[in-house]
Amino acid sequence: GMFGIPNSLAGLLELMIPACLVLLSSRAVSWPAKILAAWLAAVFLFALVLTGSRGGWIATGAALLAWPMLGGGGWRKKIIGLALVALLVGLGGVAAYRMSPAVRERAQPFLEGKFEASRPLIWRAGLKLWRDAPWLGTGAASYNVLFDRHRPAGFLNEPDWTHNDYLNTLSDYGVAGFALWLGAGAGLGGLGWRAVRRARREPSAERGLFSLWRWKLGLWLGLLAFALHLFVDFHTKLPALAFAAAIGAGLLLQDEPGLWRPWAAGRIAFGALVAAVALPLAFVVVPRYRAEAWRYEARREIDRLALGKGNRDIVLPASITRLEAAARLDPRNGQTWGDLAYATTLIWHVTRANPIPIGKRAEVFATKALALCPDWPAIYLWQGVALDMQGRQAEGVRSFRRAIELAPHRPECHYYYAYHLSVFPERVMEAIAVLDTCLSLDPGNSGALALRQRILTNR
Repeated sequence: GMFGIPNSLAGLLELMIPACLVLLSSRAVSWPAKILAAWLAAVFLFALVLTGSRGGWIATGAALLAWPMLGGGGWRKKIIGLALVALLVGLGGVAAYRMSPAVRERAQPFLEGKFEASRPLIWRAGLKLWRDAPWLGTGAASYNVLFDRHRPAGFLNEPDWTHNDYLNTLSDYGVAGFALWLGAGAGLGGLGWRAVRRARREPSAERGLFSLWRWKLGLWLGLLAFALHLFVDFHTKLPALAFAAAIGAGLLLQDEPGLWRPWAAGRIAFGALVAAVALPLAFVVVPRYRAEAWRYEARREIDRLALGKGNRDIVLPASITRLEAAARLDPRNGQTWGDLAYATTLIWHVTRANPIPIGKRAEVFATKALALCPDWPAIYLWQGVALDMQGRQAEGVRSFRRAIELAPHRPECHYYYAYHLSVFPERVMEAIAVLDTCLSLDPGNSGALALRQRILTNR
């Protein structure tokens, strides 16, 4: 489902675990409510352990350690509470480590001083992209497209996001967008803390359990854990998690005086705001999301073919149909046109038809994609393949070289260029040199190994 990513499931759970535990510790909470809070806390904590999310564990633990310091009582009570929570968190960690092989597998590298190796690499790439466009950023969701500019040699993963929401926002939107994003978050955090303090000063029994200041404190701590987890994950880039955090903030602030204006002018303004948001949502955002869902599903099935899964005679025609529908619905999505160019070049393996018209069609799609995404190296590969299919190898070489310029450490770019060169008898040694570069970046690249052996055998 929408929380199928373990780290994202941890992001959902950490929003509510502190609220359950804080209510459990409150003397003002009735016993039936305490039993419900205890049961939910146990289920959520057990599920948090099962996620294997070290970022979720650390963020939740840090928020719980802040609980005694932000709660009631004098300093002596705060220190005793901090020691007690630290002891319970430590005992819980030790128990999970001893009882769960999965927890041991996740925690052992940290205990040995071996920290995450891949995330610092993609963080550095994010910093470099931000420096490329410091004030306005490189564009929404551009990180993964432009990552190849700064891909480290030997790093073969597709990061998708920076795995640091603060850095990802800075990279995509620059200082201007980051200030707006962080300012909104900090503003909600400040208003939330004011709501906690007001509820503590002005206790009210009107709404029972949900008017307690401890309930509000638990919600605020959950949002704090969420914010801490953003240093190593990308929760606000997933709409479901962003909405979950927004609901938590809404519950925290729903009865705050001064945030709502019931007079007539305020209602008119609120209605206009709803219409201003709802109309673009219905006629622009929703169709684009639907188109992206079709594109994503089609590309996932094509990628599965590359792993030897699925029947290409069924998958490729169906994927092209889905991509064409997505392109009609959202013609401004350059990735859709690029994937359509890729799928079109592959359809020859199904039809075995004349490659020239297939190549011409793929070239049209690649040209449309490049008009929208001129810095995406993969599109130049599909353009080069489309030109080769038409016998226009002299033009294709420029496409492959441009792909390598944009992604010098991406093995596939060197492999496609080597394959292009291998059809020219006088350039086979150059092809072998390019394959050697490919294999230096990815020694286990089976396609490059097979092509190299074939070239040597033919010679």
